[in-house]
Formats: sequence, C-alpha cells, structure tokens
Amino acid sequence: MRSRIISLSISLVAAACSSSTSTPSNPADSGTPPNDAAQSDGSTADGSTIDAGSGSASLTGNYGGNPIAPIMAAYWIGMPSNPAETGGGPFVYLFSGPITCAQISSASGWVTTLPAGTQVTELLIGTVSTGTPVSAVAKAAPNGVEANYATAPSATESRATSGTVTLTAYTPGTSVDGAVNVTFPMGSATGTFHAVWCPTGKEF
Repeated sequence: MRSRIISLSISLVAAACSSSTSTPSNPADSGTPPNDAAQSDGSTADGSTIDAGSGSASLTGNYGGNPIAPIMAAYWIGMPSNPAETGGGPFVYLFSGPITCAQISSASGWVTTLPAGTQVTELLIGTVSTGTPVSAVAKAAPNGVEANYATAPSATESRATSGTVTLTAYTPGTSVDGAVNVTFPMGSATGTFHAVWCPTGKEF
C-alpha cells in the first residue's frame, strides 16, 4: 500500500512540472510579436515594409471628350529625371486605375505599360510653399506648374494653358496635398489631391 502512495505522489509532481514549463501556443501570449506585426519604424519583424497606401484625389472636368474618371492612386515620385526643373517642387501623378508605386518605378515612359484607358494626370509643381498658387506654364519651372494629361497606353500629352495649383500640405518623404484648377486646349480639371511618397517613382 505504501509503495502505491509513493508512486501516485511522484506522478502528481511530474504532471505539475510539465504544466509549468509548457510553451504558449499563441505568439501573443509569449510577449513576442509575430513576424508580420508592425514595428515602430514602419517595418515588420521579418524586415518587410507596410504599404503606406496609394493616395487619393477628387477631380471633376473633362480630358478631351471624356469625363475625368475617379482617381484610384496618387503618387509623389522620388526620382524625377531633373529635380531642378521645378526648383525642387514635387512631381505628382494621379491615376484613374489602381496603379502601384512599383509600376511607375522600373523606368521612365511607364505610361505605355499601363492598362489601356487609364487616365494619367501629371503635375510638375514649382514650389514647396503651401497656400501660394502657382500658374500653369508651358514648361516646368520654379513658381509655375506644368500640368498634363494622357490616356494609356498613349504617351501623347495635353498641356494646360491656364489655371493654378496650390499646395495645401507638404511633408517631405511622406505626402503632398494640393488644389487643382487648370484648363487644357480640350478640357479642364478642378479638385484636390493627396499624393503619397513613391521614393523609386520615375517620370511619365
């Protein structure tokens, strides 16, 4: 009888030890974030980055004989061929399709590779000051705005002949916001945009 009691006591002690050293099955219980958890620097634990979004805009008007379609992506590119062209001001692109930063990063001339019918608005804005309208010019320059539109896959641009663009917010390396009111030989565009930073983006 005594040997049976000793054996039972040993079994209970072993079970208690096993329970206290078990590993939680849920990573959140361990205090260590899973690989896809966001870190304070905007990256994930496994080194990948979190998509900052594709921007937004609201434009009304017409491009040629076609109404301006809803904007689905808006980017401020980080690799224009000549940044001095605008005096350091932002190069902004608005798209009527779900275009990604990667799609405009491989090389200049990417408009010919976009899905057919995608409307592209190009704003080469010659200022970084907010609240100061810059007028449409024939060629990008400081204190002016070169505003163009095209419809993929054609690279033929139509350039604004009058109007203004005014920056309403400017955060280097993050985003730029503005108001647009420009007129083309055939068409016009009025509205606002919020373009997010695409560091590898190249020109039209």
